Amino acid sequence: MTALNERVYFDITDIVRFAGSHDRVAGIPRVHFNLISHLSRTHGGEVVRCLFHHSAALGMVEFDPTALFADDEFDASTLLQRLGLEASHRFLPRQRTIKNYLRRFDGNKALRAWKKLDVHLSARWRPQRLAAMGLARPVQATPIPLQPVRVLPAGSRQVILSIDNAETLQLAREHRARGGGGVEVL
Repeated sequence: MTALNERVYFDITDIVRFAGSHDRVAGIPRVHFNLISHLSRTHGGEVVRCLFHHSAALGMVEFDPTALFADDEFDASTLLQRLGLEASHRFLPRQRTIKNYLRRFDGNKALRAWKKLDVHLSARWRPQRLAAMGLARPVQATPIPLQPVRVLPAGSRQVILSIDNAETLQLAREHRARGGGGVEVL
C-alpha cells in the first residue's frame, strides 16, 4: 500500500460494466471486488477511493467505497442503485432475472405468459411466493454521494483494473503528466 497520507484511487469501471449484465460477480471482477472490499475496510475511505466512468454524468466520478463494499456478497442491482445507475424497482426483480426465470418455459408460450403474470402479481401482492420461485424483491439501496473528478490530487495513485475505457486512460495520462504519484494497472 502507500503512505497513509496518500490516496489510492481504484477505477471500478469494469466492475460497474459487469454489474450491468450479470447478477453475480465471478472471475477477475470478483478478485477486484474482494481486493477493494478488503482495502476499504482496512484503510477506510480517506485512503482508499473509487472512481468510474459514469455515462449519465458524462465523466469520471469518485466516491468513498466503504459503504459500497461493506457487504462480502456482490449484488449487481444494489451496486448499480447505490451508484445511481439503476432505478430502484419497488416490487419487481431485475428484468434480466425475470427473463432468466422464464427461459425454462420457452417451449410453452401459454405457460410462459402465465408464469410471467404470476411473477408480476406475486411481486406486487405475495412476495413470499416470489421468494419461493427463487426470485426476490430487489433490495432498495440508498445512493451514495458521487463527486465529479477531472483531476486526481498530486501524490495520489490511480489503480486501473481494466484498460478498455478511454476516459479512464485519459485521466491516467493527465495524472501522470502532472507528476501524479503513479498509475498502476492490475
